[in-house]
Amino acid sequence: MCKVSNELKLCSCKIEDVESLKHFWKLFRTTEDSTILMGETMPPPDIGKENEEYNIKSLRTALNSGNCFDVPIKHNEHDILHLYFTLEPASAENIPYDQWNLVYAFVFKKGKWHKKEFDPFQDNLITKKSGEISNPFQ
Repeated sequence: MCKVSNELKLCSCKIEDVESLKHFWKLFRTTEDSTILMGETMPPPDIGKENEEYNIKSLRTALNSGNCFDVPIKHNEHDILHLYFTLEPASAENIPYDQWNLVYAFVFKKGKWHKKEFDPFQDNLITKKSGEISNPFQ
């Protein structure tokens, strides 16, 4: 399934390497460091415009409802949240194997989460919290 669940839960479980999970999240804060990284970006999988718009709207609504995180988190202005989803093979029939990952990025501004472009090379971020995404798909 390529559509995210409206029962999205962001768990802050104690896991050393969240990237080993199928579905995970990372909360970043900006720092003064301005290291420059270079590399090649991978385009996101094409899940269709309708699914993409649905996911963005659903995720933004869930994040702004205030009950997604399993612990209270005081978000700071310009915090960045990345949500990583691994698609199941049945829902990724026409997607090459190396592109079975969806990543959505949001920035916290004026008390709300807003969609932003995912930038894997953003160079002034420090991870503040991370964890597993429960109930990721419908």
